[in-house]
Amino acid sequence: MYTAIIPIRKKEVQLEILRDGDGKNLLLRKIEQLSTIPNIERIIVASNSYDVMEYAKSYNVDFYLRSQEECSDNMTSFVQNISSNVDTQHIIWLSCTLPFFCKKLFDEVINVYQKLDFDIYDSLIVCSELKAHILDENGPLNFRTGPFHVDSRILPSLYVLTSACFIMSREYNLQYKNTWGRFPYKKIFHDSLALFEIKNRQDFDFFNQILLKKQGDANEKK
Repeated sequence: MYTAIIPIRKKEVQLEILRDGDGKNLLLRKIEQLSTIPNIERIIVASNSYDVMEYAKSYNVDFYLRSQEECSDNMTSFVQNISSNVDTQHIIWLSCTLPFFCKKLFDEVINVYQKLDFDIYDSLIVCSELKAHILDENGPLNFRTGPFHVDSRILPSLYVLTSACFIMSREYNLQYKNTWGRFPYKKIFHDSLALFEIKNRQDFDFFNQILLKKQGDANEKK
């Protein structure tokens, strides 16, 4: 069985996590998704925000109050401390800012994780595939110009790590003091809507005013 942990830093509350969209905030949406997954035995919301704590209590899920140290850029102590309070064999870490990463997709990644060869992999991460010409301040990183230039479709694949979910055993969470391991299996999703992440107010407005309406219209046509 699995424990799902939703970390939220106080400063991230300003990123519309508790703001209603179509009658529900992002935290409630994610909790409702997770609550329908039989493999998830426990849901923990972890934050240093008392506002988030009150919401978590009202949603009947467990709450872990993060210390200032646990909210620093170094997550080592946080992962170790909260993992020590978990009783299930496996832990799913996730963000509530991906509203369209739904039950069906969680079921899919859990199913893939359960079938992994753990002699090869120690965890599962969710990624998107990137085939694009990438530059830094010094110029091209993954391609050459002039006669050596190639179409982006035949460039070697790069992978973008997302915060949709990370799955790893409690034992490895404690050992690595991290949410994913040294030899992760990359579960690739090509659906840009599923991996759409709300990072600021503009993203939230786009989600609330356009994507929700589009999804509602699609559901009505079924």
